[in-house]
Amino acid sequence: MSEQKKFKDNDWTTLRAAFVREELRRYRIASYALLSIATLTFSFLVLLVTRDFREPTWQFIALLGFASVCVALPLLSKVNFSKDGGSVEVSNPIELIDQMETRAQAARSESFEQTRKQIGALSVQISELLAKLENGPVSPGAPSEPGSKDALEKIEPSMHEIRALLPAPTIVDDPQKGRFGGQESNPSRALSAKVSPSDLNPRWQKVIFTLKATDRRPLKGAYAYFFLHDTFEPNAYRVKIRPGSFSVSFEATAVGAFTVGVIADDGDTKLELDLASANIDAPKDWKER
Repeated sequence: MSEQKKFKDNDWTTLRAAFVREELRRYRIASYALLSIATLTFSFLVLLVTRDFREPTWQFIALLGFASVCVALPLLSKVNFSKDGGSVEVSNPIELIDQMETRAQAARSESFEQTRKQIGALSVQISELLAKLENGPVSPGAPSEPGSKDALEKIEPSMHEIRALLPAPTIVDDPQKGRFGGQESNPSRALSAKVSPSDLNPRWQKVIFTLKATDRRPLKGAYAYFFLHDTFEPNAYRVKIRPGSFSVSFEATAVGAFTVGVIADDGDTKLELDLASANIDAPKDWKER
């Protein structure tokens, strides 16, 4: 990178940030001035409570004070009253912009993570399709050539074989419901979900699905398979399970509740969880979408 490019990348960014902060500082000073005028006007009106407000002069002053207070209200972030007095806090534009930048960065990170997962899921499907075209379908447990890097993964079912374990969808609006046995837990495994606000959109929620072993036996197999609503593209995701792990999680962002299904333990575990159920802590309007 040349010195000129370094100047453009670094100095111009610094100058721009300094300019924005200076303009915002002026806005803050103006805000304090407006708030002071409004406060003084309001205090003056309080002193005139005993006066005759039927006179046009006092009516004009009262309207002016009321208008000043109304203009100043949007600039206030907090108003405190107590027996010892009160205080007000004026919103800081610099802090607001910093908060917006932080939220924007979080939204970019969340969007990038979702895109990465989508690309990974599509790559799995493409790889399995190419392998099927080149070698034909490989059954779970089929032997591999010694020293092959795929030797350990030949015992894992493919996504196509995992889908074959499921019955056809019967509910159009919630296609995964009922396809995984209808239960969110069994004597040794439990499927749960944690819902929290998404950084991408105020209407959306971020959901972390977790499959956990409830006994002392770790999860079997190399992968867990999570099946989402058909509005997700793709709607099935293969998640790596660390050897000896007792849990595996998958995160998604959704605009409304749906039923998620999971297959693990080499196909022996099938569970499903309805995000609209009462035991899921999530906004009511989000559950009803």
